[in-house]
Amino acid sequence: MDGKDNNQRRAEFDNDTRVRGATAPTAIPFAGWVDVLIRVFRAFGDKNLSITAAGLSFFALLALFPAIGIFVALYGLILDPQTVVQQLSQFKGVIPGDVLNILTNQMREVASSSGTRLTTAAIISLLVALWGVRKGTIALMTALNVVYDEHEKRGLIKLTFFSLLLALAIILGLIIIALLAIGVPLVFAALGAGGWLLIVGRALGIALAAVAMVFGLAAIYRWAPSRRAPRWRWVAVGALMVMLFWVLGSLLFSLYLGVSSSYSATYGSLGTVVIILIWIYITALIMLIGGELNAQLEFQTAQDTTVHAPRPMGERGANVADHVAPARDDDL
Repeated sequence: MDGKDNNQRRAEFDNDTRVRGATAPTAIPFAGWVDVLIRVFRAFGDKNLSITAAGLSFFALLALFPAIGIFVALYGLILDPQTVVQQLSQFKGVIPGDVLNILTNQMREVASSSGTRLTTAAIISLLVALWGVRKGTIALMTALNVVYDEHEKRGLIKLTFFSLLLALAIILGLIIIALLAIGVPLVFAALGAGGWLLIVGRALGIALAAVAMVFGLAAIYRWAPSRRAPRWRWVAVGALMVMLFWVLGSLLFSLYLGVSSSYSATYGSLGTVVIILIWIYITALIMLIGGELNAQLEFQTAQDTTVHAPRPMGERGANVADHVAPARDDDL
């Protein structure tokens, strides 16, 4: 025996291979990342993330069509909403065709039946629609509380106001993403670009939209849960993972739908609704897993991961920041 007690050996092991003092996810070594991924896998079952994602998907589906109305109305203040309807076809393949058809048809109907001026009646309609979207954002906030092991601490008035603000922020974020992905190529085309320059414009627009999407996801992870906000670096990893796996998941789902007709045969006229619900479910599930990854990364370090001046553990206002994951016993 070397004379060292188990606690000393455990502390040395943690410092050498897990780095409980990491100040950023990039400072966590390989062994620590293995621990993080194992805990994410276990949390998937322990926190019933698949069931939570199903509930979130239901409320997201209810919020989808009011959100489309707000999207078209606000987008119409900047550009002709018919433009985004026409240009959405370039996302076919990434977004399942049936889902894209529903979205474009609904946008086309809303755009043709409403003007682009925010009259008193239009503002009232937007507020009513925003109230309908609120249910979806509250479901999102509740789901992320589950992911971060938090209980809702915001009062009814604050929760209602913040859910409305989050709903509006998400819709404005989607408008920014659409303007980047669709508007940049249009600007290149308006400037007379053609051939490879137009391809560069499309690639640039998609790249900028992807960056905006990652930033928007990180912002949701930062402010939606009922906790003291984490630093940006502790939410960026999950946001980037969501963007990448959402694109991959949507592509695979689109490919599956392309070779399968089981939904139409099984559900008949409801097949399209089932398809859009499953696509929303895939999106929600990937988003919750991304949040769980962020949470477990914070749980991996003893350093304060929250904003403002560092606080001692137990006073940080966030469960995963106020605790640190122990080393696995089977490693000692």
